Amino acid sequence: MRNIKKSLKQIPNNLLFQAILVFIFCIPLISTLGQFINSKFICENSTVLIIFWPGVKWEFALTMPVWFSFGIIAVSYVMGIGYMCKKKTFGKVVIIGLLGLIMSQLIGKGINYFTGWSELKNINSMNLNGLANKMIFAQWHNPVWEEIVFRGIPLMLILTIKKKLSSKGYKLAVALYFIIPSIAMALYHIPNHGVSKVAATLVLSMVYAWLALKYTFFAPLIMHYIFDSILVISMGKMKGISKNEVFWLSHNSGLLNNSFTIGIIILLLYIVFIFISNMRKIKNLDKMNYSS
Repeated sequence: MRNIKKSLKQIPNNLLFQAILVFIFCIPLISTLGQFINSKFICENSTVLIIFWPGVKWEFALTMPVWFSFGIIAVSYVMGIGYMCKKKTFGKVVIIGLLGLIMSQLIGKGINYFTGWSELKNINSMNLNGLANKMIFAQWHNPVWEEIVFRGIPLMLILTIKKKLSSKGYKLAVALYFIIPSIAMALYHIPNHGVSKVAATLVLSMVYAWLALKYTFFAPLIMHYIFDSILVISMGKMKGISKNEVFWLSHNSGLLNNSFTIGIIILLLYIVFIFISNMRKIKNLDKMNYSS
């Protein structure tokens, strides 16, 4: 059992394992860039929400070129992945984030099953004609906005006052960092999704908070990006969207989806390969130590 744990712990640090993850994570970004460039949306100006809350009429927004606003998002995405690869934490962050997502969804679905709660909006039932590019942009804008507001700003406050706090005070601040922003983020999703999203969002928010404290703000940001933007890959075949509006995504749908699927399959096969290889190495080391 001890050897199995050792073998599993070594998997996220493997260089090729992280390289395969980078390939998978690049596909939503490439899909978005291809669509924006082909549709010339990249050359347009678009409204970017800065201060807002779902269900509240008042909002503050700026109009800016898409190449600029999305450029900032794309750079933060690439920088975040690059930073974590350099620190050799990318694999760990992805595994923890994925397990957190699975756990949050299971808890959310379990609670919804007993309460009868259901989601207010389903993207597959929405008419997105004329709104496809804005919808795609939202899959990137929403994650960065939510992470800055619910994780980034509170994290900066904690780090700023850390030296002024006692040991107990810092622990209390960390506990509040887990609880308050997570509750706020769960409430934030109610106007558009209903109470059915509260449990899942609350659990995942706490996982994101832990990732931010353990692996820097880049960790929850990148995971939030990928969980939302992965939708872009399938938008070329989505009902409610004109194929002419997402011509590039529709034309390259097979390539994009197959590349993503193949990437996942290779990753899973490589995990098995690494595990077996690590187990053999550990057993050989144990034999050598026993012999000596």
